[in-house]
Amino acid sequence: MLRYNSSMRKILKKKYSGVSLVEMLLTMIILTIVMILVGVTLNTMIRASIMSNGRTTARQESEFMLELMRKTIRNSNSEEVLVYTVSGRTYNPTTLRTQDSNLSGYDGVTPVDGSGTEIHFRPIGYDKWVCVGYFPDSTDSSKGYVLKSIRQDLLTPSECFNGQSSQFVANTLVLNSEDIDVNQLSIRYFNTYDSNYLITIDLAVEPTKWVPGSNNISPVFFQQTVVSTQKLTWED
Repeated sequence: MLRYNSSMRKILKKKYSGVSLVEMLLTMIILTIVMILVGVTLNTMIRASIMSNGRTTARQESEFMLELMRKTIRNSNSEEVLVYTVSGRTYNPTTLRTQDSNLSGYDGVTPVDGSGTEIHFRPIGYDKWVCVGYFPDSTDSSKGYVLKSIRQDLLTPSECFNGQSSQFVANTLVLNSEDIDVNQLSIRYFNTYDSNYLITIDLAVEPTKWVPGSNNISPVFFQQTVVSTQKLTWED
C-alpha cells in the first residue's frame, strides 16, 4: 500500500508540474522580439507602398499633363503661341473658380528666352484657343494646380482664366488630381528654323500622400518635355 501511494505521488507530481518563472520570462522575451520584428517589417512595407504609390501617381499625372501640352502645341503656328508670366491669380478648389488680387502679367507676352507660367495657343485647323497655366491655391500657397481652358474668342488674354466669367466652369479643367500638388510650371521658348519656336516645359509635382518623417527622401518629382511648333512654310 505504501509502495502504491509513493508511485501515485510521483505520477501526479510529474503530471501537474508547472512552468518555472525563468521559462516564462524567456518565452515572453522571445514573443516580444518576434512581435517587434513583425511590426518593423509591416511598417517598412507600408512606408514602401506609400512611397511607391506616390511616385507612380506623380509620374503618371505629370506625363499626362506634359503629353497633353506637347501634342497640341506641336500642331500650332508660332504666331498663335503666346506665353505669359502671370501673378496675382489663384485657384479656389471649393468654388472651382480663380480669384484675382493685384493681377499682372497680361499686359505683354513673355519675351523670347524668358520663362512664363501660362501659355495660350490655337492648333492648326482649330477655331478655339487652348490655354494652360499654373495657379497657386487661394488658401494654401504651398499647393498648386494646372488648369486647361478652351475659349472661342480670346480678345483679352486675361479672360482665358477669368473665374468671374460665366463660361469658366464649363470650359476649364483641372489637370492634376487631389493626390498631386503642382509646385511649378515653367514655360520657356526659343526661336528656331522657319520662324518656329522650340518650347521647353518644366513641371514639378509632389504627391499629397507621403510618409511622414521621411525628410531624407524628397517627395518632389521633376519632369521636362521639349516640343517644337510646326509652322508650314511655302517656297516659290
